[in-house]
Amino acid sequence: MKNVGVVWRTLADAALEGQRDWNSIGSIADAASVAPSTTHQALGRLVDIGAIRPNSRRGYTVADLGRRIVYTTRPLSQGEFPDGDEVIILAQDPVAARTWRSGYASLAQTYSDLWASPGWQAADFARALKAKLFADADWVTASSHQSLIGG
Repeated sequence: MKNVGVVWRTLADAALEGQRDWNSIGSIADAASVAPSTTHQALGRLVDIGAIRPNSRRGYTVADLGRRIVYTTRPLSQGEFPDGDEVIILAQDPVAARTWRSGYASLAQTYSDLWASPGWQAADFARALKAKLFADADWVTASSHQSLIGG
């Protein structure tokens, strides 16, 4: 994982534990064990998309947008989440219950669900997953690709 990703993961892990406020770039850099310049670079993208915002004390606050996408094997209702949170509940269907032995949704299911979900988080993740799964167009094979580039 690149150091920018380490910063992002550090912020996400801390936010999941309830720590959303940071006193400075230095405190984030220390927690992530990376250089302050790397931390500054990592925070730029997060500020741009609204995932983190500068606070009045020259620090940063991780946003809690109140949006959740929950995969579940049991029935859930909106009432089980704090008031004001937007929750998309995706229940495991009977076929998935039989075939997903790992306990996690398949990549195909995750892609399908995120493709149909609103919001930048879903769009960014779906775009990255699509790039990983479908690096080449379906009609491009290794041999046809070589002939197109003169190989």
